[in-house]
Amino acid sequence: MPDDFYTIYGNHDLPQHNLELAYKTGIHVLERAGFLRVIKESENFDKFCMYGAHWLQDAPVPELESQYSKIPTILVWHTMTWQGKEPWHGCTDPASKQLLKKHSEYDLILTGHNHKTFVERHEGRVLLNPGSIFRATADQDEHRPCVWLWYAEANTVEPVYIPTTDCISRTHLEVKQERDNRIEAFISTLNTDWTPELSFEQNMEEFRKANNVPEEVMQLVYESINR
Repeated sequence: MPDDFYTIYGNHDLPQHNLELAYKTGIHVLERAGFLRVIKESENFDKFCMYGAHWLQDAPVPELESQYSKIPTILVWHTMTWQGKEPWHGCTDPASKQLLKKHSEYDLILTGHNHKTFVERHEGRVLLNPGSIFRATADQDEHRPCVWLWYAEANTVEPVYIPTTDCISRTHLEVKQERDNRIEAFISTLNTDWTPELSFEQNMEEFRKANNVPEEVMQLVYESINR
């Protein structure tokens, strides 16, 4: 572990996502052993002040001395935020620009939970979501894991990319997509060739003739229908 390592609790760090059970975690063991420090409320340094908010906690309000001083103020927060396209329909978590504007008392907001990497800037202030430090799923085949440098005086951030190998396979996704395409094509054929004047059995027979469906396949279809 690096020296002076500070952290907060994320949802998967906590048993049952419950902060009251933090004493059961590996992070707690490392803290008791002196290898890291969990940010309690605030940490004061010579050149900046740092606040923390664990999973499901609200962002704390900095002390007045920090708000009106020239020392940069950082918030480290495990919360869901996003940039660009809404991550899912009906998402109620705030977008990164909204979050940055709301908590204007912080010069730098460091968020975690969303595995994508992005930086939001507003009026000289920065929200940084570093993203996952490794590729966890196939949809991250283009993700570039990185850590970030922060330059306090200018309040700017810079990525340092972690070397990776092509270890993610999309084969299973491509096979599923091909299967879905075949099913959609089959359904489309059924929708266009259906004749309402004929009975269900007659339509099935017309479909068999038009598509040269083997008799043994049709037999299985009829057996399934008659169950």
